[in-house]
Amino acid sequence: MKKHLTVIGLGQLSVPTDQISLTFDLSIRDESYEETVALSNEQNEKLKDALEKVGLSNLKTTQFSINADYESYQDESNHYRKRFVGYLLEQSLNCTFDLDLNKLQSILSELSMTGVDPVLNISFTIKDKERVMDQLLTLATKNATDRSSVLAKAAGVELSEIINIDYKPMTSVARFESPMAVRSMAAPVVEPKDIDLEEMVTITWSIR
Repeated sequence: MKKHLTVIGLGQLSVPTDQISLTFDLSIRDESYEETVALSNEQNEKLKDALEKVGLSNLKTTQFSINADYESYQDESNHYRKRFVGYLLEQSLNCTFDLDLNKLQSILSELSMTGVDPVLNISFTIKDKERVMDQLLTLATKNATDRSSVLAKAAGVELSEIINIDYKPMTSVARFESPMAVRSMAAPVVEPKDIDLEEMVTITWSIR
């Protein structure tokens, strides 16, 4: 049976946030399907117009559903039944822009005057995620290789060839999320900290 050595390497980085992501969650109910859709379109246009006033034109829908809505009630015989009450439309929209807290304040000010009141999630994140992931994996692989060399030397064996490399993504790049109502005009008072990230790589070597 061939001998082998398995080592886990860890890559760690502290990266400054450079992007703000805004997610708007809309929920609309109405008895008429057509009116529900019309109300959604109207609110979408108001959000787009408000964002365009501060130079943003990248509002995109990330989730959309419209379904018949029912409520439970007791009939005269005390049996629970359901009755149709209309349609429920749920939609999520997202836009991103370079980190700028003054611009965020301007956006919230414009949104507060639209009459639209979605749940707003503000996330501070990283723009070039692929570059950061590449750096993390490079560091993790080097760490695993260095640890393998130390262990092999201490055990009096030699590393031969790599049998397997195992990697399961574990990093989330979001740093700060703040659910709030758009009618709240004040931007959250925060100075986003660097995001602490890490990834693990497992390398298995044959040894001799």
